[in-house]
Amino acid sequence: MDQLTIDISHRTTLGKKVKKLRRSGKIPIRFFGNGIKPMPMEAETSSLIKILNQAGFNSPIFVNFDSSKEENVCFIREVQRDPITEELLHIDFLKVDMTKKVTVEVPVNLIGIPDAVKNLGGILLQSINSIPVSALPLNIPDNIDVDVTILTDFEKSIRINDINFEDGVEPERDLDTLIARVVPPRIEEEAGTEDGAEIDSDEDTTSDSDGETIETSEESSTDSNAS
Repeated sequence: MDQLTIDISHRTTLGKKVKKLRRSGKIPIRFFGNGIKPMPMEAETSSLIKILNQAGFNSPIFVNFDSSKEENVCFIREVQRDPITEELLHIDFLKVDMTKKVTVEVPVNLIGIPDAVKNLGGILLQSINSIPVSALPLNIPDNIDVDVTILTDFEKSIRINDINFEDGVEPERDLDTLIARVVPPRIEEEAGTEDGAEIDSDEDTTSDSDGETIETSEESSTDSNAS
């Protein structure tokens, strides 16, 4: 993916007045993290929509603003939209230290159709949807691709220790954790219950090395007049 860059500026419009700001074609932003005090910022709506269409919650974004001469690398922490119109309302940008590793949840992407599904009529079960990994901000993968075509029978499974992670990317979960397997249709319900219990135990947030929490949940749909 190409480097993602956006220009933002300091915001003086606060509280309920941000509705007028949105009507003018700009979106309020909260810029914080890496030891700096949260700052109210704003950016062109069109620029933010373009970034959101290209970036995930694990995609580093280079943020430029007039008073800062240093390189600002951020992650999208939260996106707020109108629950009815889905209009973009507010975004949080979390600044990170480029020289320090952060730990984030990276989505697992299953690739292919297992032979045990095609030839034996089995059911593919995915036990976890993401894996927490530790890496420098620019080394964080957008997703973790897992080839499930190697599941040729009901005895085989794929676990975290079967994944070849890129250099500098380290999994932060038990390497024996199950990712995917194929089961006969008659035990699908039983196996799904077992794996579902494992998923429920997963944490929803992760923290970087400075204690900042990076959330990788889906976009929020609540209105906000954040300042």
